[in-house]
Amino acid sequence: MKVAITGSTGHIGANLVRKLLAQGQSPRVLVYGDDAPLAGLDVERVSGDVRDPLVLDKLLAGVDVVYNLAAHISLKSGHDPLTQLNIDGPRAVVDACLRQGVRRLVHFSSVHALRAPPSGQTIGEDALPADRPHDLPYDRSKAAGEAIVRAGVARGLHAVICSPSGVVGPHDYQPSFMGEGLMRMYDGAVPALVAGAYDFVHVADVVAGALAAAEHGHAGQRYLLTGHRLSVRQIAELVSAVGGRPAPRLQTPWWLVRATVPAAELWAKLTRTRPVYTAASLQILRSNCDFVRPLTERHLGYTVQPPIAMVRDALAWFQHAGRLRRRAPWALMQAAE
Repeated sequence: MKVAITGSTGHIGANLVRKLLAQGQSPRVLVYGDDAPLAGLDVERVSGDVRDPLVLDKLLAGVDVVYNLAAHISLKSGHDPLTQLNIDGPRAVVDACLRQGVRRLVHFSSVHALRAPPSGQTIGEDALPADRPHDLPYDRSKAAGEAIVRAGVARGLHAVICSPSGVVGPHDYQPSFMGEGLMRMYDGAVPALVAGAYDFVHVADVVAGALAAAEHGHAGQRYLLTGHRLSVRQIAELVSAVGGRPAPRLQTPWWLVRATVPAAELWAKLTRTRPVYTAASLQILRSNCDFVRPLTERHLGYTVQPPIAMVRDALAWFQHAGRLRRRAPWALMQAAE
């Protein structure tokens, strides 16, 4: 079976490529820009933009299964033109899959594509899309991408949609928003915490869910690759348990955090760094994240690891990659080997 992957250098993509190689497969990957996350891997590379039909025809020729992970992640509350990739990319991939006779498409969306109901109500695989004007631009772009994939199903494409939550784990090269947060906590660069919580999942569980979706997923079905609802305080305590340093005791009042968002975003822009928090990320931490996934578990046999595993494995990889400033304790160094 021949497999192709777009977005292969992202967090999930880099882990998916390695899992497929470990299974004895040799995936063909689309590379746009830096391919450092794939260094030393025996994969067939195709260079170019996911929106280019000629590039996609080369990538998908003779391919049975496509994993579409190409996307732009944004935590901006205002307009972000780069999120257009989340619409144009799926449209080009769906068209190319139909042209090339691909057997199955596994399209990666996000739980952010789902409309969050009021607190006290659960969010399942049948949730409504986040397509309202006041939904975040990123959320709307992912919802629009899902609609394009479902239109492809109506045209005869066997496609499934995978919707992960906050992904944590190794091979986080950029790093992700959550990966950077874990490193800051570990290195003692977070003096005070904020209130709020979200759902986080081990990247290995996401990869396992995607592989199962390629084999057992039902056409047009959305699968929620979610994990555990964790507060910021609980995450800090997990980092403390793994890294051996006490978690911050202080918690910044919510009104003060909100008041300092403009200054934090301006400072990040001036210093060309990623802000510690944005208006959008604070909105996410206060949103309903009570996900339920009965169809995902039933169709895919989906299970998740305990929260400490994803924190341990992420920090162990950052240690191995030389990304942590503080010397790691022996247990973490052993996990990195």
